[in-house]
Amino acid sequence: MSKRAGASFEEADVVENYPYRPPYPDAVFEKLLDIAPERSTLLDIGCGPGKISRPLVRYFEKVTAVDP
Repeated sequence: MSKRAGASFEEADVVENYPYRPPYPDAVFEKLLDIAPERSTLLDIGCGPGKISRPLVRYFEKVTAVDP
């Protein structure tokens, strides 16, 4: 296994099983909204399929989600 950050997401088994990962609990989204200094822009770096940025899109004016 590689020690490079994010290398596990290049493994076929990880990619194949990612859709079955449990959803984030509501408390995660509540905390992110609590600590957001503003609601103008959200940047989700390493967003994958958008399991965090998609539910939050209705709370921000602009959402940018990027993933390698």
